[in-house]
Amino acid sequence: MYFLKLSENNQNFDFKTTNEDNLDSECVLYSLKALFRKYYIGNIKKLHMCDFSIDNSNVKAFSNLTNLKELNVHSIKFQNIYFSDLFCTSQKYNIKRLEFDKIKIFKRDLIFIANFEHIKEIKFLICHIYQETY
Repeated sequence: MYFLKLSENNQNFDFKTTNEDNLDSECVLYSLKALFRKYYIGNIKKLHMCDFSIDNSNVKAFSNLTNLKELNVHSIKFQNIYFSDLFCTSQKYNIKRLEFDKIKIFKRDLIFIANFEHIKEIKFLICHIYQETY
């Protein structure tokens, strides 16, 4: 099981998953919404997620990450949820750089990403891109 490492002393902190550092026993990674409710992270600029599963209980978990500039998604297993479902479609996001590594991504996610106004760079490393939906 993996946990998010958080530094509350720095508003420009990086979230990174580790298997050694615990935020606390209640914040397992598959519960991103619980973590983001407990800690205000609306000011973070970078988010790096790796090696865990996200399910449909996390719909709109990233809705408050409007200041996010860089998002790295590595070895995340999306279970009955699309990447785009993590966001609120009515929000404007400032994401400039996206990196996907070893994930499954769908056509609807690509359409969603294409609407990010500030995007400068998108990397896909060993990803599977699907047209079909759930």
